[in-house]
Amino acid sequence: MPPEMHNMHQYVNPRYASRAFACAMHSEHHHSMNLMRIRQAKGLSQRDLAEMVDMNQSTIQRAEQSHPSAKLATYQACADALEVSLCDIFCEDRSSIEGIILRTFRKIPSEKQEKVLSLLELLHAEDAEKDPGTHPTDHR
Repeated sequence: MPPEMHNMHQYVNPRYASRAFACAMHSEHHHSMNLMRIRQAKGLSQRDLAEMVDMNQSTIQRAEQSHPSAKLATYQACADALEVSLCDIFCEDRSSIEGIILRTFRKIPSEKQEKVLSLLELLHAEDAEKDPGTHPTDHR
């Protein structure tokens, strides 16, 4: 998450939070809202999520529709309840498995992240040997 996001609540009018967050993340809010997709992937209705965050179902509906009245606090509460980050809600769409891998990777101590990356590159190299059309990429 960009550094400016951590203090956004200090200078952004909550009324325009979804647009401000999307702009800070360099994406358009109407293309990047994943709240509904994440909620549905977890098998929850809007009413279920509303109960989890102690809000009205209509509040969740407005947030999913990126309505101008949706507040950053609503998105944060939903992210917390769904066990995802605000980035997961607003950023580019990624598959569930990619999100799980990313969240898990971030929980690994930094000294072990290099080992995990090496393992992934090894797996990719093995696949590249089977299919010469793919090439391992060095991300370091």
